[in-house]
Amino acid sequence: MKIINKAPVPKAPAGSNGFLVFRLLPYWPLFLVLFIVSIVGAWLYLQVTAPQYESNARILINERKGVDDSKAGDPMAATMTTKQTVDNEREVLVSNPIISKVVTELGLYAQVFEEGALTKKLLYGDAPIKIAVQNPISLKPTENIDFTGDATSITIDNVKYPYNQWTKTPYGLLRFSPGTAKIQSDAKYSFVLIAPSKIIKGISEGLKVAEANKLSTILNISIMDENPQRGEDILNSIMETYSAATIDQRNQLAANTQEFINQRLRATEQELLGIESKLQNYRSSRGAIDVGTQGKLYLENVSVNDQKVGEINMQLSVLNQVENYVKSRDLTGGIVPSTAGINDPGLSQMVKDIYQLQLNTESLRKTTGENNPEMVAYRDQIEKIKPQILQNLRNQRASLSASRDNLSSTTSSYSSALQSMPETERNLVDINRQQQIKNGIYTFLLQKKEETALSYITNGSDSKIVSPATSSEFPVSPKRKMIYLAGLFGAGILGIGFVSIKEGMRRNVMFQSEIQQLTALPV
Repeated sequence: MKIINKAPVPKAPAGSNGFLVFRLLPYWPLFLVLFIVSIVGAWLYLQVTAPQYESNARILINERKGVDDSKAGDPMAATMTTKQTVDNEREVLVSNPIISKVVTELGLYAQVFEEGALTKKLLYGDAPIKIAVQNPISLKPTENIDFTGDATSITIDNVKYPYNQWTKTPYGLLRFSPGTAKIQSDAKYSFVLIAPSKIIKGISEGLKVAEANKLSTILNISIMDENPQRGEDILNSIMETYSAATIDQRNQLAANTQEFINQRLRATEQELLGIESKLQNYRSSRGAIDVGTQGKLYLENVSVNDQKVGEINMQLSVLNQVENYVKSRDLTGGIVPSTAGINDPGLSQMVKDIYQLQLNTESLRKTTGENNPEMVAYRDQIEKIKPQILQNLRNQRASLSASRDNLSSTTSSYSSALQSMPETERNLVDINRQQQIKNGIYTFLLQKKEETALSYITNGSDSKIVSPATSSEFPVSPKRKMIYLAGLFGAGILGIGFVSIKEGMRRNVMFQSEIQQLTALPV
């Protein structure tokens, strides 16, 4: 007799979502465990990962004036000039020399930590000690170095080192000083010394600099750091160092100008003394003579031209010095020359730019190799500016030479008046003319010296700090909600994947729909 099994066959819920839930529901303990593990894992990750705070600041870069007066009325040219100024100054702002000075001044190469249960906490403003390295460039990088201390010294490997003294240690010549916080007896402290080049690279890569808008010369600067106070100090120090560097550059150029003018003044004084002595000797040997009416008229006619020719000759001398400097190999041909007397803001600015690039290159050369990308970029910029300066010099030299020739031609037209004078008076007029020329040059130099002295007082920075650095109140990374959601999502995907694989390997028929799919028999 045929026995028919009347037991009901389970039916999977209709629809893909219902079918999926019906399959996953029996595995709820697995999903519960996975979710708990993911939450615990996310919590542990947040505990061992140092939170990152974002610090922001704003600085105004003053637009350079007078670079090209011919384009003053062209709004497109003005826009391009503004963008070029901002782009150039942005590179200087985050350049190696600026950041290197910040790292040294803030002592970022020496970091102090307090050991916690799961991780270390960076102590910056509230560190119990401060560490200075006498020569940071030759610093020996270290691993974590445990220390203890009291009110007068710290102890490392059972060796005491007094505060506020340069002390020879296995890690170099260091100076320890007490910090703002006291060393707690129940806390565990350590410090680490890091190569400044590594810190500089980290800051350079972490800094973000962007224009506030396309037509603005305000730069927004930001950096992320695990210690908000340190992030703020880094940004403020970068802006202050940049501002000080622009003032130092101007003062250095002013000092070079003063030295150049003083040299010319000393030489002109000697020439004047020689002419006065010659005049006195001539009058003594020829008797007490004076210049007649005709001679005085001649001197009046040529005096203005002679003064202009003297000024042109001095400007040509300045151009020659600038040319020799630019053509010198790697711009190491001496102190950057003065552009005193040259009424061309474009040339003056280009000389300042190439001088700043030279300083950046020399500073970078102390810590990196010649093939460093930043070093190569500086050299490329120098080579780009050199032809522009040389072309400017050629144009100005041609213009000045033409002006001098015209003045000399005009002066020659007065020479016929000398032919009708007695020889004695003619010679006296010539000596008086030489004296007059030198007096004009001397007066011109004194005027430039006074202008340069005033520039020391009025020299200001090309920048202004619009907003000092401030930090976010809460960490911006890692994002706690995203970490927990990612953990739960990962646990869900892992659970579904496990169930799918297990169900795919199953050999038994569990649902009525499976019988209908595999056979044509009605169920």
